[in-house]
Amino acid sequence: MPYEAKTLADAIRTAWGLTGERLAAAGTAGANGLDRPIIIFPHDQQPTQLYSNSIEVIKKSPKATNYSTEYFTREDELFEIIVRHNRESADPTVWDQHESDVEDIEQEILRIIKLSYNPLAGLGPYFTSNMNWSNKDLEGLKADKPFLFRVLSITLSRIVPRKTTAFITYKRAVLLDVSESEGSSLPGSDYQYTEIFNVSSRSGFRDHEVGVNDETEGIGIPWHYSGLFNGIFTAQSYMKSTDLGSQGHKVNTIWKKLTSGEQPKVVMLRTFNNENGDILTISQKIIFLDFQEVDPPHDLLQFNLVGKILKPGSYVVT
Repeated sequence: MPYEAKTLADAIRTAWGLTGERLAAAGTAGANGLDRPIIIFPHDQQPTQLYSNSIEVIKKSPKATNYSTEYFTREDELFEIIVRHNRESADPTVWDQHESDVEDIEQEILRIIKLSYNPLAGLGPYFTSNMNWSNKDLEGLKADKPFLFRVLSITLSRIVPRKTTAFITYKRAVLLDVSESEGSSLPGSDYQYTEIFNVSSRSGFRDHEVGVNDETEGIGIPWHYSGLFNGIFTAQSYMKSTDLGSQGHKVNTIWKKLTSGEQPKVVMLRTFNNENGDILTISQKIIFLDFQEVDPPHDLLQFNLVGKILKPGSYVVT
């Protein structure tokens, strides 16, 4: 069974796209016939046999580092990728080219890693991916055969619930059920909202208390009568140009009245996954009442939607 550093090293080698005498990776078609291609190692190099045009993929945590709470564990996977690149001459023009080459290598490594581990694109099981490059050139330039020396530190984190049946919010989905919703110019299929977070819903029935002289349950204990259903739905999101428009599913119109004067009733679907592969779908019929823009000084433009849930929603696990 391949160890994790080798799996990542193989993925980098397979997806490597740079070509040329100094940038092609050994084991790829672009390296055929080259004398000194970049060699990718899934471990540290032997110091006495150091190859100075290389990439090393090193698993810094032999096993995942765990931070446990009562109900879940946060697992961190720590990798280090070391880039060594020959500096063939101290001539300023050649040195500038070497610096450009090593930046191309850095960008290529990041591109390939994000093909598998990129929370921004919903790729991989990790909900955060922290990557930090550090410049160690001074150390490399002291070698008998100088080289540029860069190190990428990677921390991948994910939440593992204590119970595999628990649903997690990473890679959740929020959709408009077109077939069950009212509105003008709705799309032909369910519309998914992205960049959405802090979705909250509350549902229940009002309670009416009646003071009585009956002291069967104790002195001052009222009788209770069930009232009407009441529900609130709130959501926050970062605003995108594709969220806005004249169609009924756009966030600037979804709360506006129809030509009939009635407010549109829309059905929102939310989906969540668990470790068992189950999918929870929550379906709620809503009238949106309030739309608010928020422009914080050090963040992206946001909006808040507040709606009234019209009846108890459905919760289906498949």
